Amino acid sequence: MKLASSFLVPGSPDKVLNSFLDPAIMQVCLPGCEEVKQVDDNTYRGSLVNEVAHVKFKATFIAEITERDIPEDTAKPAMIKAVLKGEDRRLGSTVKLDALLTVSPVDTDGDNANSQVSYEMEMAMWGKLGRLGEAVIRRRTAEVEAQFAEALAAVCAGKPVPTRASGKNGRAAARTRANGAVAIGVGNDVPGQVDQSGQISLTPVPVAPRSSQDLLVLGLAVAAAFAYGVIAGGRARARR
Repeated sequence: MKLASSFLVPGSPDKVLNSFLDPAIMQVCLPGCEEVKQVDDNTYRGSLVNEVAHVKFKATFIAEITERDIPEDTAKPAMIKAVLKGEDRRLGSTVKLDALLTVSPVDTDGDNANSQVSYEMEMAMWGKLGRLGEAVIRRRTAEVEAQFAEALAAVCAGKPVPTRASGKNGRAAARTRANGAVAIGVGNDVPGQVDQSGQISLTPVPVAPRSSQDLLVLGLAVAAAFAYGVIAGGRARARR
């Protein structure tokens, strides 16, 4: 199955890429993402959790870089490719994805810089996941993309991020709502607050220059996590 789409984010490519580079921001933005950890220069592992109708499941994934193109000129698009392998042992299911993530500048004049985030995925599934059906996967893709794009745009614009996304940060936010505006730790050096409306406000701190290698690895891992989140969420939706 092939999946492809794109969405706009209010921010320059380097700002968007720095957001992709920060695991704390990605854990808040990506529905169900619990962690992303580096294994070596080309490999990342992660896990995602979803809960639908009181049914909770956890899946692990590993992403390996296969190709990279991060130009020094930020006016040019950045591209990363990876192969993702995911597994839910409880379900006896496996997934393989060939993923492509591209971040391109749009309207870069003045203070109105925007970026277009595009992704393409070639997907193969085995076991129970393979019986979901293309319609379910495509519908869930649109839902996950909308939530992720909204959250990432909010971070880049310095606005609150809705806490409906699952994961440790979402649960921590829910536990503190009754106490009004409470400072929380949403990741390394990324302070946050939960206001009375139940939203997380992130205050990204300046990010030191990173090597293309570092940017590539984490950006690719996030793309892979996004792809697997689509599959895992689709499976949960089908069980309702």
